[in-house]
Amino acid sequence: MTAARERRSLLHSPFRHHEGLQPGFVHLDVRSNFSLKDGAFFPEELAVRAAELGMPAVALTDRDGLYGGARFVEQCAEAGVKPILGATLTLATQSSIVVLAEDAMGYANLCRLITDAHMTGERGDPSLVPTQVLAHAEGLICLLGPRSTFGALAAKGLHDAARDANVLLTVTAQTQWVRWQATVNLLELASLDGMQDAFDAHADELRRAPIGPMLRSYFLLFLGEGLERFGRYEAAEQALTEAIDYSTANQIFAVSFKAEEAVAAVRARSARTAAPSPSFDHVPQEILSAAYAISELRKAAISHA
Repeated sequence: MTAARERRSLLHSPFRHHEGLQPGFVHLDVRSNFSLKDGAFFPEELAVRAAELGMPAVALTDRDGLYGGARFVEQCAEAGVKPILGATLTLATQSSIVVLAEDAMGYANLCRLITDAHMTGERGDPSLVPTQVLAHAEGLICLLGPRSTFGALAAKGLHDAARDANVLLTVTAQTQWVRWQATVNLLELASLDGMQDAFDAHADELRRAPIGPMLRSYFLLFLGEGLERFGRYEAAEQALTEAIDYSTANQIFAVSFKAEEAVAAVRARSARTAAPSPSFDHVPQEILSAAYAISELRKAAISHA
């Protein structure tokens, strides 16, 4: 970072309204000023501000490129923040997806997709078709937010349509990794809709699957949350604890912090469920007799009303 940029006051940072942000939160969808009209800060500033806010990691997802990636990684190393490299890829369907590199293979595929987007799209207007993304999806995490097809269906409450789309993907996707990601989506949909048999079937399949650290971390998180929804609190706490340990070991802090919040909620709910019924052993017999008599009088009054 140049001396001129170092002298720039962070009082003018575009992040200034996040002063109350709790430590542990990790931004996974962020663009810098290399994405014109979409970002307003230098990549170095993102790393510095993430460190100030106590974020253990942060992602840079510029539009159709890794333009500030090297500068971002260098400043993250100085600031003690784990850099997550990704991109916002424009699709020919007039939509976009955010992808994050999970490992070296993911980074290589991300670079390939960006190159393909600029080579096959119009000049100054890069774009990809979904089949190109699926052909180079290994090692990449796709954020399916409300702007995606699946996310839009789920956000509108159209879980059946979202489920059908993911089932189709598990059958037709050319890459095994994409099929596993669709199965994770199906696991979460099953838990949200109370489909316990389907939830258990997807969980059994994913337990045996040789999936990567990022996807396994999210699987364990969704597994714990689903078990909690079905009232299986002991198993939920075990899965969430495993999610915390596994994601922390692999430095996937976005999952570990969310799993910590979830396991605390599970323990609180489990304690409420296991609370003993109130005992009336200490109440004098004459008070119990009077309460019973009043109850009978109330019943008689209601029946004659």
